[in-house]
Amino acid sequence: MHLPAMKPDASQALPEPHILDYDWRYSPETISDLSELVRRSSRVLTLGTPSLARHLESCGHDVLLVDRQPFHAVRNHLQMEPGATEPNFEKRNIAVVDPPWYPIDAKLWIAWTAHGIEPPGKILVSLWPDTTRPTAAKEFEELRSWVSEWAEFEVLDIVPRYSTPPFESAALSASESPSTRLSPGYGRLVSIRARTLPSLLDYPESRNTWIRFVVDDYQLAVCLKGDRSLPGPVTQHPLAKNWIWPYVSKRAPQQDRINLWSSRNEVALLRDPHLAAETLQRALKTSDPEEFNSQLGEYSQLRDLSIPRPPYRRLLEWQHKQ
Repeated sequence: MHLPAMKPDASQALPEPHILDYDWRYSPETISDLSELVRRSSRVLTLGTPSLARHLESCGHDVLLVDRQPFHAVRNHLQMEPGATEPNFEKRNIAVVDPPWYPIDAKLWIAWTAHGIEPPGKILVSLWPDTTRPTAAKEFEELRSWVSEWAEFEVLDIVPRYSTPPFESAALSASESPSTRLSPGYGRLVSIRARTLPSLLDYPESRNTWIRFVVDDYQLAVCLKGDRSLPGPVTQHPLAKNWIWPYVSKRAPQQDRINLWSSRNEVALLRDPHLAAETLQRALKTSDPEEFNSQLGEYSQLRDLSIPRPPYRRLLEWQHKQ
């Protein structure tokens, strides 16, 4: 059973960012700075930078966005995970890439992008600063060394900055030591110009399936990997504060136990996520708030989350691997 989902509507505001997408969005000033760097390029490839893609498109650029989310209000949008398959599109002159800030993800995205632009095309990449985590400086130098084997590597003066997403604001409110748990809010922009093409890296296949519900602007994700040892249908995570997860790093302790996660950084542990997803599907089909609450049944604790109540102006369901 699935929701009778509405199609993405470009006239609506975008849904809230979700932490599972590593969705920190560029500030308006950064969008302007990056646009200036690519303004003379006729065909632009963007990976994980939907706000920049929308701006470039509005300025008349031929821009291709590669991003797994189905809603970005970009006409030329290839919905996929970068690196999942070989690039299969007309090559571009330049690329702007904002990968997840972890070495394995950054290498996967950079190598894949190199195969999607024409030589001597340039790749602009937003990477982590040294303040991101204790190992950040070492990881950056290792990445620089890897890239330098096949390309010219230059750190640019422009500092990409990011708007604070709701999930990070929620984590801040729940965190006892915010300085060690939140993102730096800015990155490091590098320019890569390939001398030779790197090998495409293996895409990790052993990932879990997540069902994503988009309810008005709110997003709720359910991982279909359950935990039969839990005492009830829904259990609060022991490290959460009133359902709020106080971290924004995928290296946070016991994060792999989470199988329900919202765009407000609300988390829970589900014993049977398949049944939970079916229950949410039924509840979201209702037309009034009282019926919604009734349909939750044994999942009544989910009433404590920020899930909007019907009627809805936007209702979408999609799946991804994580």
